[in-house]
Amino acid sequence: MLSGDRPIPLAPGLHISIYGSHLGPLAGCQGYADTQHREKPSPLRPKQTVGETLIYPRVLCDTQVFVGGIAADLLWVQDGQINFKVPQETPITGATEVRVVYQGQASRPVTLPLGLPSTILSLETPAAVGMPVWLKVSAFGWDEGIQYPFDIHPANFNCQEVEVRRDGKLLPRMASLATQASGGTPGSGFMCGSLGLRAKSHHLGRIPLHLQYRFDRPGTYEVRYTFRKGTDPAEPPDLQSAWTPIEVLPGSPAERARWLADMAAHAPTDAVGLLTDFLPAIMGVPDEPSLQLLCQYLYHPDTLVRQFAMYGLTYWPDEQSGAAVMQVTRTRGPSDVAVDFLSFRSKLTAAQADSIVESAIPYLLSNSPVVLLGAVTAIDRIALAQDSPAGLDVRARAENALMDAAAHIVSAGDAEIVHTYAMALGMVKDQRAGDLLWDLVNRNLARSQAVIALTWRKSPDDLPKLAALALQPAHGNNLDYTLTSLPYALHRAYGDAALPYLETMLERSEFTWVRTDSARELAIAGRPAGFAFIVDALEHDRPYRTEMLQFVRDSFPELRQSSDAAILSFFQSRAVSPAR
Repeated sequence: MLSGDRPIPLAPGLHISIYGSHLGPLAGCQGYADTQHREKPSPLRPKQTVGETLIYPRVLCDTQVFVGGIAADLLWVQDGQINFKVPQETPITGATEVRVVYQGQASRPVTLPLGLPSTILSLETPAAVGMPVWLKVSAFGWDEGIQYPFDIHPANFNCQEVEVRRDGKLLPRMASLATQASGGTPGSGFMCGSLGLRAKSHHLGRIPLHLQYRFDRPGTYEVRYTFRKGTDPAEPPDLQSAWTPIEVLPGSPAERARWLADMAAHAPTDAVGLLTDFLPAIMGVPDEPSLQLLCQYLYHPDTLVRQFAMYGLTYWPDEQSGAAVMQVTRTRGPSDVAVDFLSFRSKLTAAQADSIVESAIPYLLSNSPVVLLGAVTAIDRIALAQDSPAGLDVRARAENALMDAAAHIVSAGDAEIVHTYAMALGMVKDQRAGDLLWDLVNRNLARSQAVIALTWRKSPDDLPKLAALALQPAHGNNLDYTLTSLPYALHRAYGDAALPYLETMLERSEFTWVRTDSARELAIAGRPAGFAFIVDALEHDRPYRTEMLQFVRDSFPELRQSSDAAILSFFQSRAVSPAR
């Protein structure tokens, strides 16, 4: 029986593994669930996962398991291991006998306790060298909170920590969030959550150990699961299992090749199936066939799938993965994540940058949304970057192609593509790029990004025109956020020349957030009008009063610990009159 440093009680619906010898056939048999019917969970344990209420055969390859005299559902039977599901009729107090019957011969009974333990670990399916290792975590009411993937980085388990040891020694992690994140480590949001999926996962309560640890030798390993909401390792965990042995069977490259071919032949097409099962299963072992298979998903229509596949490339050496991505961009065109991977993971040489940009230019006329986005991204991230290694002639051709393709990009592209296109145009000095951006503004296409991109160009002629946008009628939509970033962008691009325009925007704009952000920039510049607006917000308890107080404490270190009254006094001394 799978057990750790204390006996594991049995409970209704729990998945349990038995280890021994002569338990079943040498080749092994897998039990398949009845897709049309489900069991009713035992009232003694009503909160069960989908997998724990599925119905499996109770006789499999001439093998049966009896728990307290009741036949158990069988998920897997083999000579050395059986995976079964505890019958729903099983009580949760006392003890019971477990017996295996193979080819009519019954084993000696093993007496096991009954109950609801805090956390039990088992392997969802038999594990072997070169194959995925899925750890099943049964925590009674906690299981459905474990919904892998936890974010777009395959090796990031967030608040779920699993330690692995062999022969008493902890194994080092081969991958983590720190090794997979590019362009900085994300730190916002609920760190114990899961990746937002469009549909419910069918794979709950399990964690892919092979994405953090290398199981390259057969034998017995020990694992321990810990859940901790806080970041302080000295704090007691919210949940922790016992150290539990798992068995990794021998495997060969030939067996992995056959398994990988079968996976590819039966790959799901939906994002949920790919993210929760298929993609994490094929990652972790850095062989060439799985790399080639993974590269296909850099072009999936779903953004999360593409991003997850991109971060999965980090399981391979940079040189190997980089070469594979370069090759697929030549044959299929660029995708946004392929470009991101090539530009973030390694320093591109001039020849590589030229090759990527040159190959991207024809795809600016692609009808594939993924490839069209990739082509615009390639030119934006590589050709137009300030420190671009691309040659001047290649960059010039890319700029011209980007502007020449405007009609197609705007008509064929979705909101994300047009947004990225506006960003790219903001880096082009040619006046045609400015005209195209103004066309986007006037057509209300990616308007917010187009306005900001115009400020990057720092054209003096654009300053009054941009400020005038904030003076247009709000038509009752005073809380519209489209132009919220405009005051900051104007001040950053034009410096003191923008201040008179910001004062006019503060006084006359009908958009609330344009006024609050104009006041911020004016206060930072020491202009009385900005201080006066904040005084008015504090004195009259405007809806944005809290936001203004937070801005003051963030921007004026000397006031960080001051009371609201002290802040008001400070600003009153610098204001001429309250803004209306």
